[in-house]
Amino acid sequence: MVTLLVIKQDVLKVLNKRDEVLSRLPVPIATTTIAGNKSSFRSTRLKRGTTQANRYDSIEGEVVEQVDTPGTGATIGSAFAVDDAGFDNSDQITYSPATDQLINTATDILLYAKGVSKDTLENAIAEMHRETDGPHVFYPSLFEDSELEAGVLNWTALGSPSTREVVTTSAQNLLGFQAIHFVASAADEGVKSEIVSVHQGEEFVLMVNLFAQVGTISVELRDLTNDATIGSVVAIDEPAWTTIQFTGTIPGNCETLELRIYGSANLDEAYISAHIVLQMLTGRSYSMPTWLEAESQILQWCYQPRGLQSEDTDSFVALSEPLKGEQPLLVTRDERAVHPFRVHIKPGNQAPVAMIAQREFAAVTGNLTNSVINRQYAKEATLYRLLRDLGDPGASQWADASFITAERLRYGARDIIFEDPPRIPM
Repeated sequence: MVTLLVIKQDVLKVLNKRDEVLSRLPVPIATTTIAGNKSSFRSTRLKRGTTQANRYDSIEGEVVEQVDTPGTGATIGSAFAVDDAGFDNSDQITYSPATDQLINTATDILLYAKGVSKDTLENAIAEMHRETDGPHVFYPSLFEDSELEAGVLNWTALGSPSTREVVTTSAQNLLGFQAIHFVASAADEGVKSEIVSVHQGEEFVLMVNLFAQVGTISVELRDLTNDATIGSVVAIDEPAWTTIQFTGTIPGNCETLELRIYGSANLDEAYISAHIVLQMLTGRSYSMPTWLEAESQILQWCYQPRGLQSEDTDSFVALSEPLKGEQPLLVTRDERAVHPFRVHIKPGNQAPVAMIAQREFAAVTGNLTNSVINRQYAKEATLYRLLRDLGDPGASQWADASFITAERLRYGARDIIFEDPPRIPM
């Protein structure tokens, strides 16, 4: 992952070299002492050779680090521009508007080349994210937020676990952007899905990716109408990523169900990774997420085989079998509908069906926010957009560079499907 701040710095290291005033300054530049007021900062690096008071006039800047020594420092993201004759020919720059706090010693500051500001750079980075697609695996599911991208709001507490959160660190994630983490404070505590409406007699396949950090973790598909378990409870105690995958039939009179994942004792701890999938083997249609805007984004349909058997019944070593090809599925599209896309799934392999699609990258806000986009591509594609908007002929070289990187990463590579014209009977 790469932060918004890293992308900014990578871009400015190129742009600032084109600026006569900033070309010899580091990115970022660090303050060397406190100026004593909220409208100036000091750095001995500002003076090298003969200078004059207007040297840095109108150059914009941004505080990108909050140093709280000796007092609370200026907030990260505080933006300003250098005042007329704002350089004292020594080490101090005067700017406006004033920052909310003093800029302390050893605070990192970005200075922007003429014609560029915090706002224009952030807009170009946001546009770069919005206009770039990357490969993405998506499992249609009857569970809301099966990808675990909306936090745990759709996976509520079962009982009163002492911890219920999402984590994004790599060690605690198998697939997807983040995972659910819970620690039980008593037996049978954990998380549960929202209520799902079903029909009796439907045949289903369930898939959950689970890591039992401490104790024994149970996975239960619960018939809420009859207050009974559908099938058997799968209990996992392996401290390794395990896939729970099994099929069954919705019992008589069952109208609603929920998925429960819980510990067997106090302090039992688990991580639950994307994707949490419930699909009907007898056929269902599923609404598609808003990021799917055209069928051309869909590159391939796949299914997830069970893989190597683990210790317990209906448990398997996670990702011990790769996705395998599935026949193309029918998509219903209606741009005037609340759900413009619906996909019709009737799994023929008794296994969850997934699609590999091109999905646009989410824009990031806040300097320390992570983006999953490739760092090299982000620099090249952002430079192209900034220079294009400035009418700079150098934009073309960065457009070419970003295109080559995008091809290597398979960014934006959507299939174009050509259909034969209908034949007229003779």
